[in-house]
Amino acid sequence: MHQDPLCTNAWNSLIMGCKLWIFMSPNVPKDIALGTQFRTEVESKVEIEDEAVGWYHRVYPSIRKWFMQHCPAEYTLIEVVQYPGETIFVPNTWWHAVLNINSDTLSITHNYVSSSNFTDAWRSMRIERPHTAQRWRHALSYMEPATFTRLVNIDRNDKFVCDILKPKYCCQYY
Repeated sequence: MHQDPLCTNAWNSLIMGCKLWIFMSPNVPKDIALGTQFRTEVESKVEIEDEAVGWYHRVYPSIRKWFMQHCPAEYTLIEVVQYPGETIFVPNTWWHAVLNINSDTLSITHNYVSSSNFTDAWRSMRIERPHTAQRWRHALSYMEPATFTRLVNIDRNDKFVCDILKPKYCCQYY
């Protein structure tokens, strides 16, 4: 179970085989999505719980039971089986896990940023990958001036400054 990096959206098109997807809305707390609150102390030390197969077979049943019995209405849990020819859209910040049901499974996936998730992606990028963010910022300044202006306004509103040209590289809020 994870959220995609840098607040990106993603799509996954299945060519062959079947996949089981589990989605949870972004507002589901991390300890519930990852199942940490449902594991015993011994299970928490077993790495298989962090792999897809272990998570699906040993952790997910407890999460699913909790959702059925105690889940607040504002949390969402979705289970989907994907078949060949189908494309799944993964919105940014949604928790998700996927398990290949067949031994022969082939899919194509791509993570991306669009206008709908640009603000979240930019905020994530500038902290997690500051050098890449600066290259992206520079490219947007001449390739997408409207998006660049949006980026400048986001930084200004957040009171965020990043200057990789300084000798002691720094990114900070002022």
